[in-house]
Amino acid sequence: MTTIFVLWQEPQSRRWRVVGRLSKDAGDYVFRYTRGVAPEYGFIPFGRMTRLDVEYRSKELFSLFANRLLAEGRPERGAFLDWLDAKADSDPLEL
Repeated sequence: MTTIFVLWQEPQSRRWRVVGRLSKDAGDYVFRYTRGVAPEYGFIPFGRMTRLDVEYRSKELFSLFANRLLAEGRPERGAFLDWLDAKADSDPLEL
């Protein structure tokens, strides 16, 4: 199982906090908030993932994360994949 941790920077202190965990499990993408989202830090939940106490599952990568990947149609994608030493069919979490 591949897992990445999502960080967020507090606006006042500029301190980085782990606020979520994104992984792939049995073909589903799974996102869960961590304790770094404590209200006293001023964190605002992502998009429609407003409940901090539930596990979110999807067959497709959540748009919040998918929108941060270089699109397949971009001309520089090949160079990007070469730079990462990755293949075109690499799992998005690996990229």
